[in-house]
Amino acid sequence: ALESIPRKAYYIASKVGRTHNCEFDYSSEAVLRTFEESLRRLKLDYFDVVHVHDVEYADFNILLSETLPTLNKLRCEGKVRYVAINGYPVDILRELIEKSAIKIDIVQSYCRCTLFDNTLLDYLPFFQENGLGVINAAPLGMGLLTKNKVSPWHPAKVETVKACEEASQFCSNQDVDISRLALNHAFETSGIATHIIGLNDDFFTFDYTKVNNYLLCNRLRK
Repeated sequence: ALESIPRKAYYIASKVGRTHNCEFDYSSEAVLRTFEESLRRLKLDYFDVVHVHDVEYADFNILLSETLPTLNKLRCEGKVRYVAINGYPVDILRELIEKSAIKIDIVQSYCRCTLFDNTLLDYLPFFQENGLGVINAAPLGMGLLTKNKVSPWHPAKVETVKACEEASQFCSNQDVDISRLALNHAFETSGIATHIIGLNDDFFTFDYTKVNNYLLCNRLRK
């Protein structure tokens, strides 16, 4: 599907460490194998970004001695432009950056710049001082900050789910969509390079593209 599009016309990212079967392997061998498989499937020569996925589940010694050095080698070969790490605990992301002898370019966390959790903001100065691009994923709290019913698999604490449901109902009573508030809150936070919003069937009942366009246009006018 990408063959007819000039390579410089788009950015594309991939990940290593965790497979679609929810298996974890951060060894050099696994990194190389999954990386090459992804390149081959997409018929590409390089990735713009490669994420070390869910680093909180990895042995730090493996990350520091195998995973990151392997990605750095691929970067030196021109097969990777930027090396990224991602995970939920922001303190672990910081610790890995501090301990790594390999340059990390991008850091990503999720559900950490929301109406119910702003932990990411406490770490932004450190990330900025170290020249990292910051990605904020799941500004809607993986569905918590929407009008839709929370999925049974959601890992949030019961009290958090209840608080978000009450907040959503309060907003509805004021004729306000809590999702708009949540996205506006995230997009107006300085120091974050970009945001990632996951889509599922609920996308068709709430047009996030219109919200994104509205917020983008209004921010550009400022």
